[in-house]
Amino acid sequence: MASTYLYKTPSSAGSRVKWTYSVWLKRGAIEVQTPIWAATTDGSNYDEFYFNTADKIQYSTITGGTQKAIRTTRVFRDTSAWYHIVLIYDTGNSTDTDHAQLWINGVRETSFEDTTLLASGANNVQSNWNNNIEMKIGRVTTNTAAYYDGSMAVAEFVNNQTYVPTYFGSFDSNTGIWTPTATSTIADYGTNGFKLKMDTTSPGADTSGKGNTFSVGGPATLLQGSPDNNWCTWTPLAKYNRSATFANGNTTVNSNNNSLWDSARGAFGFQKGKWYWETKFFGSSAAFNYIGVCNENAIMGTNDAYDKNAVTVFYNSDGGEMRKDGSATSANYGTFSTSDVCGVAVDADNNTISIYKNNSIIVTNYALSTYANQLNGTGFIFPNAAVLDNGSGQYTNFGEGFFGTVAAGTSADGNGQGLFAFAPPSGYYALNTKNLEAYG
Repeated sequence: MASTYLYKTPSSAGSRVKWTYSVWLKRGAIEVQTPIWAATTDGSNYDEFYFNTADKIQYSTITGGTQKAIRTTRVFRDTSAWYHIVLIYDTGNSTDTDHAQLWINGVRETSFEDTTLLASGANNVQSNWNNNIEMKIGRVTTNTAAYYDGSMAVAEFVNNQTYVPTYFGSFDSNTGIWTPTATSTIADYGTNGFKLKMDTTSPGADTSGKGNTFSVGGPATLLQGSPDNNWCTWTPLAKYNRSATFANGNTTVNSNNNSLWDSARGAFGFQKGKWYWETKFFGSSAAFNYIGVCNENAIMGTNDAYDKNAVTVFYNSDGGEMRKDGSATSANYGTFSTSDVCGVAVDADNNTISIYKNNSIIVTNYALSTYANQLNGTGFIFPNAAVLDNGSGQYTNFGEGFFGTVAAGTSADGNGQGLFAFAPPSGYYALNTKNLEAYG
């Protein structure tokens, strides 16, 4: 969602003691306050639902400066998977511990650090959410710098009803994974209720039948993916020994250093199949970028991004080089400016990588590293990137449709997956779970 958020002010208040909120989301940034939604009257009266800086989920309702809240004990730091979160607010409930229920992927959360909302002192406390004040999704209203980063899908709000997660999802009988329900079983969402599409073209459109469409603030950077089809991104949990930063749902990697390399690894690995993604280099030092793949056991060096075994990358400097296992092996393929699109095509069946410049191939079937079980079927290959010089980095499009905040294009792979600047080579596919199941 990056700096995209949705907002709407209801014409009248609905129930403020009983309601249900359901949303599917995939995290981007971690270890920063990450808002899911908020509603604010003023600095002493507001509600916030968010991941805190410790990656715990918290819901707070503040009235007259007094806070009632729930905050989980456990942390939620997986940026590669979708979470389904259901928050049930019911302060009129005679059972104090049912004043609020938090469900994650169909399982009720029972361990909380903050339980002030689950005590008798919270009986009949009215929420600020569902009042006739502005509701914001993906933005904290008491901190204008805090936006949701990542993907959201199927945000649903039901007034004056408590609905458990089985109204919104179920466990797949084959995989055991919690997945969205195809057809809604909710007959009436009530006053101010909604079911938002949360897609790239009309994220605030309400499909509940209540007509409560939200306006869009900020650039339209909601990512394309859904819980039914998970896309690869870079992962903050595999940064090797450097401190790269990530943005735009972990599709952008930024350098933080002017003398040492910041490295990143993709969230998805593969052992077979043919895979394609695109990247654009940015910053004053766009030359200092690597893009390619690494083996699961690769450990990036502190002084250069290729000086360890099990790494095969294109280096956008010295005339354009391929580097592998700590050595520069082939040079003068040509380099990329900040306006060029670098296409990466990896053939894991034949263990080669090809590089495209604006849809023209410049590196053809370059052999991957043979180090550390990469070729014997027991190891995984991952997308890999590295950047140098503060302010430089890469906008990577694994198929969700954006270079940073700019739309990448409309070209899909042969399976109809992805929004790329250029069509992937024949037989190559976007790196997402549907394609991995079919081809990987």
